[in-house]
Amino acid sequence: MTNHSTSASGQQMTGTIAILLLCRFLRLICSTMPFSTNYLLGTLAAAAFQTLLLLPLMLKPVFQLRSPIWRWGYALFTLVAASHLLSRIYALLQNLQAAYPMASVILCIAAAAYGLTLSKRATGRAAILLLGILAAGLLMQILSALPHANLLLLYTPNTAYQDGDAFAEGFLQGAELALLPLCCLPYADAVQKRRSLMGKWLIGQLTLTLPVILLGILHNSRLLHWKGNPFFLLLARTQMFQAVHSDGFWQLLLMACSVVCVTFFLQIIWSPLPESHPTPILSLLTGALLFGVTILFIMGNPPMIYQILVILLFGFVIPLIFFRSDKRSAERNST
Repeated sequence: MTNHSTSASGQQMTGTIAILLLCRFLRLICSTMPFSTNYLLGTLAAAAFQTLLLLPLMLKPVFQLRSPIWRWGYALFTLVAASHLLSRIYALLQNLQAAYPMASVILCIAAAAYGLTLSKRATGRAAILLLGILAAGLLMQILSALPHANLLLLYTPNTAYQDGDAFAEGFLQGAELALLPLCCLPYADAVQKRRSLMGKWLIGQLTLTLPVILLGILHNSRLLHWKGNPFFLLLARTQMFQAVHSDGFWQLLLMACSVVCVTFFLQIIWSPLPESHPTPILSLLTGALLFGVTILFIMGNPPMIYQILVILLFGFVIPLIFFRSDKRSAERNST
């Protein structure tokens, strides 16, 4: 019985990490910042800063909410984060001149609303499968791009963006930092498991993003003022086979990852309630609310500084102040 629960806990953690990494990669693909050396350094600096923020969470012996009301706060943040991600996906589809980008967003929300009625384990298994496909696709892209790389482009300056912009973009792409405290709650008394989850998220996001940014530098640095999506520009310049283009594969993978991530977000929105599997009607209403907030983000995004402050609030300030850290209070809460 113990081995079965340990295995289930391990699968849950692996699925959670896979979902968070998919969200991280989606934001990288949707970003319009050109691949440059200062973008690479800004991403590394943002990862180092995130590591410092996570240290107090790693050191706490017990990690539980003082009051269940904070779950509603995280649910509200998750609604906003999902809407912001969908708005960036809509902007990307528009940039790629895809057919009916708004219809694609609506279908994504509808599929996520249906996934809300399914088991959370199914979401994790789908994320693990998609992460494997994503890793295979990136490996193929790296193998096709490396023979034509130009190391001199590493020293091409990017005058369009400052170092602070690169750091802010790298930090915002790791917005899942604000969801890590919530993802750590199932491992309240297991410090090693919490450290494992946070460490794998930090290492995984660098493993996924740094090779892509580096390849973009080695191929696209002379096009820093080009208006478009840098990731798909990299795909266009590093095709493995001239007769077979991979843009369709990446767009399909993008939408599949979007459905899984939005489903995960909707599950978090419903997590404060005792019944985490709503009826189809309630799922549709949740999807409609998500669509409405997404429209607001499409009309205009808030400044970067406000987004960073919100992530710091939920990823660092609230866990540090309003989460339990002593074993006695945690034992009282459990009884």
